[in-house]
Amino acid sequence: MAQDLLTMTSQEAERLAIINNLIAKKINGASAAKQLNLSVRQTKRLQARV
Repeated sequence: MAQDLLTMTSQEAERLAIINNLIAKKINGASAAKQLNLSVRQTKRLQARV
């Protein structure tokens, strides 16, 4: 299976890292929401999309 190259801004990469930490349970939802300047509900929606 071929891998595709994905270009991201540094801000997008940082957001992805935070969501990945949330998925890996290294941080909780409230902490991720605070880091992303989002509500906990919005963070849950974002997590579901990843």
